Amino acid sequence: MSLDRHQREPRKRISPTDRVPLRLSDRERALIIDKTLAPDDLTCHLRLAAVGEKRPPVALTLDEWEELQGYVAAEANHCDVKKLERELDRIFDQIQDILDSYTDQD
Repeated sequence: MSLDRHQREPRKRISPTDRVPLRLSDRERALIIDKTLAPDDLTCHLRLAAVGEKRPPVALTLDEWEELQGYVAAEANHCDVKKLERELDRIFDQIQDILDSYTDQD
């Protein structure tokens, strides 16, 4: 059995207040904002990052990423449209990559 990349590499230790960036497409941002029940305190980061011509990455704490991932998963699990479900699953996987790469635990 082979180990995936994150199981072999130690997670980078960061402070609980550090923000980790993720570059999301306009479509991915819109899906999270429009299709999930994520609260405004999370989606405001997605809206702010989408202002202007340059699309900076969205930067959230690990706790915020984990919370947002839960909303994405919930929507994907209850989605009747397979294409939308696959898109949400890809967003879930991107967030999981962050959570597998960093830790704010001692």
